[in-house]
Amino acid sequence: MGLSIDIYDFGAMMYEVISGGSLPFGPFEKFIKDMASYEQKKKGEQWDHSTLRASTYNSKWVNLISKCIRFNPDERYSTIDEVLSDLGYRPVSTGKVTSVHPNSEWTLRVQNGEEIGREYHLTNLRKSLSSHRLTIGWFNENEPFTNHIGIAEHFTEYISNYHATLEYSAEDYHWYIKDGQWRSKNGIDGWYNSTNGVLVQGKPVDQAGIKLTPGNIIAIGGKTLKVVIKQS
Repeated sequence: MGLSIDIYDFGAMMYEVISGGSLPFGPFEKFIKDMASYEQKKKGEQWDHSTLRASTYNSKWVNLISKCIRFNPDERYSTIDEVLSDLGYRPVSTGKVTSVHPNSEWTLRVQNGEEIGREYHLTNLRKSLSSHRLTIGWFNENEPFTNHIGIAEHFTEYISNYHATLEYSAEDYHWYIKDGQWRSKNGIDGWYNSTNGVLVQGKPVDQAGIKLTPGNIIAIGGKTLKVVIKQS
């Protein structure tokens, strides 16, 4: 999950746009009839180069799309800026920097899924619980208080019951996110990682954690959360 899937989607979408409606690995009907062989073509990167070349005089699109839809995510573009660079564009900076101070109000805004637009107020939670540590996981209706932040997931199963941990630093006034939680499992206390991991700006997060900054996109399972700062 995360940025590499968006880059893959961009490559497939641009193939469809440039070719006038074709798909890189064949019609969708073929996928429905024989999913196994269709998936095998994806793994072998056996996509239709000739249709794309016949649809555009600009060879850079062939190279760019080829790199976007590599089967191994590590071999795709790692950032959107790299894609823009190969297209001849330079990333535009707004020059705006959101300052962080002790009175900053931190929230996580759901970007997709069942609760799109919902905001989890980290600052309010920290103050009401008198704790610098918050847990994130799947929202279990039968045990709604398992985590401080329970994320609803009705149609997929990507979020772990105990997925991630947020820790606030009073030294730099930032939040840090870590994959997994400290808990008891099979009678043994320890730090246990999530099943599907955590990404920040497309980069994997481990137990050591990553410092969050305004505008960061966090991928937890199949859900994405945006870090938002509201100044008071």
